[in-house]
Amino acid sequence: MERLVQLSAATLDKLQVIYIASGEFSIHLKEHPLNEPEERAAASVWTSPGGVSFPEIAVEQGTGVLPGERRCCIYEEMTTLRAFTCDDLFRFNKINLDPFTETYGIPFYLQYLAHWPEYFIVAEAPGGELMGYIMGKAEGSVSREEWHGHVTALSVAPEFRRLGLAAKLMELLEEISERKGGFFVDLFVRVSNQVAVNMYKQLGYSVYRTVIEYYSASNGEPDEDAYDMRKALSRDTEKKSIVPLPHPVRPEDIE
Repeated sequence: MERLVQLSAATLDKLQVIYIASGEFSIHLKEHPLNEPEERAAASVWTSPGGVSFPEIAVEQGTGVLPGERRCCIYEEMTTLRAFTCDDLFRFNKINLDPFTETYGIPFYLQYLAHWPEYFIVAEAPGGELMGYIMGKAEGSVSREEWHGHVTALSVAPEFRRLGLAAKLMELLEEISERKGGFFVDLFVRVSNQVAVNMYKQLGYSVYRTVIEYYSASNGEPDEDAYDMRKALSRDTEKKSIVPLPHPVRPEDIE
């Protein structure tokens, strides 16, 4: 029996849902027109324009729904989470359309593929379309308990947002950092990007410090501050790595 663990914001006639099925991450990708039953309160089946019926599933938890709310299960397709490849560099421009997503030159991405390939993960739809990716690395001093995983970039294509993909990609990077013996995972995010800040907080991250003028601006705009956000891993038993600094720092102060 499949257990519905998260549901995206959905209208009555179109919906997209996420499942955990047999231990694998799967996702409903397409939207289908559905006819709402006439007696909504008592109904348990929706029908498509072609007359095909789909049973409803009770939702116990999820985004944008109330516990016990019922929605229709249409079909299931698998999302592939795999290692990023060189060929993907020519296919992921659509993912980087978000103005908050930091973009880099091809040599920069190739450097990460060469040195930290296990930290470069992409989510691919059943039809081959790239849905999102995460890119990171391992760095820091082990002797000073600063060895950690770092998230360099995380982005999800607009049409695949609010489906839990970013959280899943972050979870994978954290698992890799755990296996490498990291004390924590950290990332930098624009202070103005409150959507991302709130998402990271929901995933267990907290602001460790503020970095003054970390992001260089263009078109005459002022440079923007960044939050350095961290999440302690199991090796940091005393959570020393996430104790906030009492004052902001500048980019040149970051090791």
